[in-house]
Amino acid sequence: MCIRDSSQINFSSFNHGFRQRIEQQLATRGINDVVNFGYLSYLTAEFPKVNELLIKNGDGITLDFELLRTHPTETRALIAAARERGLRLGFYFPMAYNEKEEDYEVLLAEAADLVITNFPDRLSDFLHSRSNTERPKSAKQTPEIVIIPPPQE
Repeated sequence: MCIRDSSQINFSSFNHGFRQRIEQQLATRGINDVVNFGYLSYLTAEFPKVNELLIKNGDGITLDFELLRTHPTETRALIAAARERGLRLGFYFPMAYNEKEEDYEVLLAEAADLVITNFPDRLSDFLHSRSNTERPKSAKQTPEIVIIPPPQE
C-alpha cells in the first residue's frame, strides 16, 4: 500500500505523550509530512489540559460519549477549550453501549467532527434520514464516521 497523501494518516491514543513521540520520530527520519493526532479521553481525571497539549493543525480530541451524561459540566468545558484551540471534536461509543438516535442527535448538537461507532448501519441510516431535514445551527457538516469492528471470537 502506498500513501501519497499524509492527510490519510491519523493516530489516536489515550497516551497523550504519544503525539510528541510521533513528532520526534518523523523529525529523526527527515519526514516533513503533517500527521493528525487524536487525543482520546475516557475519564474526567484523564481530561487533558488542552492548553498543555502539543497541537498541530488537524488534531482533535475524541471523548467517550458517556462523559456527556456522567460529567456534562466538565465535558462541555473541555469541548469549549478544545474548540478554542482549534481541535477537531470527536466522540466514541464504548463497545457495550447500545447507541440510539437520541445519542446521534446529541452529537449533531455538539457539532461533532468525528464519530467512532459500533453500529455504522444505524448511524448511516440516521444521517440519511436527517439529510432532508433541517439540522441544528451548531452542526456544520456531517461527522466523519469511523467503524471499529468488534473483536473476533
